[in-house]
Amino acid sequence: MNERRQKYNVPENWEKTCDGAGCRCGAWNSGECGCDVDWTPHETYRMMVELNFQQEEIERLRGALERARRDLRCNCTLGQIWLKNVMDDIEKALAETAK
Repeated sequence: MNERRQKYNVPENWEKTCDGAGCRCGAWNSGECGCDVDWTPHETYRMMVELNFQQEEIERLRGALERARRDLRCNCTLGQIWLKNVMDDIEKALAETAK
């Protein structure tokens, strides 16, 4: 499960430029506007930012999980077996979030 998801491209100043902010022609939506401003809803960009953050967290956890698995291959004590079971549970949870 080494699939890497595409990061969403969010404009740097999206909070100030979305929802038709800056429209000079008095339009109510993108279909009426001739100004070529961004009519993407604020909520869409907010969700894209949140998804980017979540994807970075998932990648960070996958890296930590892989490093722990490498360490476990060296030596198996009872504590390490317990840790392996916990890591298996984490891996299953990560797989579910990737769907």
